[in-house]
Amino acid sequence: MKPNTHTVLHDPHGFFGADLPLDRAPYERLVAAVLSWTDPTTLTSHDFEQIALQLTGHARAVATDVRRHGDPRRA
Repeated sequence: MKPNTHTVLHDPHGFFGADLPLDRAPYERLVAAVLSWTDPTTLTSHDFEQIALQLTGHARAVATDVRRHGDPRRA
């Protein structure tokens, strides 16, 4: 069995480790693209689902990072 070598940001249970630095640039570009759409009919429901998973996963990872930085016991 080949080991898994990628990280999935969709983490509804909050198990994503905060050891990896977050690369903000791809998510900033995704948000800019989403906010600039004028015709949502060009995307399928699968596209919307994937976008939601990407943004939700990144938001949770950022929230975990903020909590870690805000907790003086972890400093």
